[in-house]
Amino acid sequence: MKRTIISGLLVVLALASIVAADDKKATVLFQAAQARETIQGDLKGAIALYQDVVKEAGGNRAIAARALVRMAECYQKLGDAQARKIFEQLVRDYADQKDAATLARERLANTPAAADQRIVTRQLWSVPSEALGERTPDGLGTVSPDGRYFSFVDWSSGELFLHNFTTGENRRLTNDARKAQYAEESVISRDGAHVAYAWFNTDGYELRTLDVNAKGAAPRVLFANHREDPLVFPYDWSPDGKWIVVQIRRADGTGQLALVSTVDGALRVLESSDWRRASGIAFSPDGKFLAYDIAADSVPEQHDIYIIAADAHQKIAAVVDPANDMVIGWAPDGGHLLFSSDRSGTHGIWALAVADGKRQGEPRLIKADVRVKPRGITRSGALYFSTALSHRDIYVASVDFETGKLLAAPARIAGQTVGFNVAAQWSPDGESLAYLPRSKDASTVAIQSIATGRVRELRPNLAYVFDEPPLWSPDGSFLVVVGPDQKGRWGIHRVEARTGDTTLLAMSDPPAKNAVHPIAWSSNGQTLYIRRAVTGSASETVAFDMRTRHEEPIRRVTAGFVPSPDGGAWATLEKSSSGTSLRIEPAGGPVRTPLQVNAPEDLSGFGGQGPRWSPDSRFVVVRGSQEDVWAIPADGGSPRKLDLGHLKPANLQIHPDGHRVAIETAEQKVEIWMLENFFPTVTGKK
Repeated sequence: MKRTIISGLLVVLALASIVAADDKKATVLFQAAQARETIQGDLKGAIALYQDVVKEAGGNRAIAARALVRMAECYQKLGDAQARKIFEQLVRDYADQKDAATLARERLANTPAAADQRIVTRQLWSVPSEALGERTPDGLGTVSPDGRYFSFVDWSSGELFLHNFTTGENRRLTNDARKAQYAEESVISRDGAHVAYAWFNTDGYELRTLDVNAKGAAPRVLFANHREDPLVFPYDWSPDGKWIVVQIRRADGTGQLALVSTVDGALRVLESSDWRRASGIAFSPDGKFLAYDIAADSVPEQHDIYIIAADAHQKIAAVVDPANDMVIGWAPDGGHLLFSSDRSGTHGIWALAVADGKRQGEPRLIKADVRVKPRGITRSGALYFSTALSHRDIYVASVDFETGKLLAAPARIAGQTVGFNVAAQWSPDGESLAYLPRSKDASTVAIQSIATGRVRELRPNLAYVFDEPPLWSPDGSFLVVVGPDQKGRWGIHRVEARTGDTTLLAMSDPPAKNAVHPIAWSSNGQTLYIRRAVTGSASETVAFDMRTRHEEPIRRVTAGFVPSPDGGAWATLEKSSSGTSLRIEPAGGPVRTPLQVNAPEDLSGFGGQGPRWSPDSRFVVVRGSQEDVWAIPADGGSPRKLDLGHLKPANLQIHPDGHRVAIETAEQKVEIWMLENFFPTVTGKK
């Protein structure tokens, strides 16, 4: 009897060891599949590994179910109808795995049937790189209702253009841009004959319209109220062309959703708001309603969707839930409202049935795993959208400023998130580099140790951090950043380097405008130099006392003056129609102009902040017209062209040791795509 029991125990132990081995192998395969999917982006390779997990799982149904879920999601990303079959398998064969089965049921409810997998996506146009400038993707407009034209701003000139998808021609519509005067957001009318656009000049923003078929036609200023309304952006035309729906940001930071008459420019306010702004606004095809999205009260990154009557007599909450839901547009027949949402865990396009301004039933998923910036829906039902494929990375190199020679080749700093990293700035001791990892979110500040590569992330209590290098305090205990708070009020903020705790230092005036920026510290570290916008292109340099918070104006300037680290001089780039000069003003000494170039040659600073000083105050560093970089001796002498290898810097910061430089490179690419044949999926037609 005893021998029988022992034999039985040995069998159990042997079986347990086999099961444990199977579990371990399945777990290792699952981890490898995840890495193949999420890190390498090899979806087909990941699917093969997930299939192996299911084979090796044995009796471990939990890991098999998890593998099937991930496999189905990979198929979804590939647009393969096999995803639906796997979700059906999970519901049928893995009902005991409640989490996986529940998720599968949800995905089946929101996944179009295989018969409806007919959606076609096509790339139409790559926006010329020279037109993008540093403002990607601002200035992109909308498609014409017939799908032939697209409005956009060419940032090399600031003018509004029309792209012809058929011929590839880019036709200029405006001819008024100059320094501090340019076009911005635009929208083409429903008949394709006119374009409405925002125009910025030294007084503020104006709403203008143009007849696109009349060559040389003068623009019509439809609405301008510079004193009270510093910003007005158009979003859509009414179908009859009599109204343009706009969003206005007033000087006090509040906003308005309004209609502007194309007959006499009269303003009809539909709704007033606080700091929050809509990302999408669209007229229904019959012109009776408008759909718009706006941030929830306490969660800026969560938008809800509302439908309001064009005469404001009716308003309903169309889509309100914890997801981020944003308006795309209406189906041509007005029966559905399209919106983007991340409610399923990834971004997708959803449709909500609407009748007489009211929602009908629940939203349906139309296209999974796609994130779009809508650019209009044509009469035929094609959705045009833009994608920004820009990459910004930070490299570190070493340069001899005396000779301009490269001492150590540029190397990309380890630990960066892939995609978009901007605004690098060295700490005072040179041991850390702060930057903004934009692929995370717009309010994260990263601090990376140069010695270890370790990255810490701070989350300031701000709506987002503006794209300029965080300015370290002289003792390295905090950083100074620019951005709006959670109510949209712009200002300069102190962010503690250890905790991310955030304190307002100086508010912008008016609060709704990004009109205040830190420049540098005084040589004793007790004063923060600030630039405040005054009127037009003029600004005022202010000394901000960190102890008393008292501001003392220093000078009114039309260009950005930057103080030298030793406090002995100020440098600026002075531009005119004839060329650009580097101007240095020593304290108590005569003004020097160590470098001047004649137009069309040009000099520029970095990141909109002006020239850079070397830590020893001996050199001023600027960019040339060919994206080359020059070190100019402050006391005179020949300019040194810096060898930065293959890099063309969008931004550059000099290490305290006077040799290493952090270089931010920019590869900008914006494409216009078309999504078609999805309205049969919306309506259920075959």
